[in-house]
Amino acid sequence: MDVHAGGVARGVRLALLVAGAALAAGCAAAARSTSAGPAPDESQGVIRAAQALFAGMETRDTAALRRLFAPEARVVSTRVQEGVDPVVQTRSASEFIASIGRSTEVLRERIWAPRVEVRGNMAALWAPYLFHLGERFSHCGVDAFHFVRTGGAWRIVALTYTVQPESCEIVLDAR
Repeated sequence: MDVHAGGVARGVRLALLVAGAALAAGCAAAARSTSAGPAPDESQGVIRAAQALFAGMETRDTAALRRLFAPEARVVSTRVQEGVDPVVQTRSASEFIASIGRSTEVLRERIWAPRVEVRGNMAALWAPYLFHLGERFSHCGVDAFHFVRTGGAWRIVALTYTVQPESCEIVLDAR
């Protein structure tokens, strides 16, 4: 009886050891697949969609801008200025696009070091930026985009950004 009980105990220990090893291998594979981030093609597609927004802003191409946004998209800005309460403005994508179309100056926005996360048909992009009106510096800040992929294209469903007319060293340090 003791031999049989010992055999069962060894079998249980062996099964637990095999299951533990399989679980550890599965966790290691999952960690490798998520820590690597999105596939380069997907990340680049998201970055290209954000860059297309900036190109449309620069040329005031409202038709191109409309194609980049989902119909229900929102644009939220928060003005950050020392000694002043933040001012938050929420607009529809249509209102944002109309404001671009009314601009009389060239709007130049440049991002760098974008961080992109992609999961299926959802993506987020976070990046510091500099903004110029023509050749004149206007402000800096951080852009946070949320995208969904519909019809094979990334569409902006939300764009949130800070407007910092001063203290841009924090943003510039991220370069």
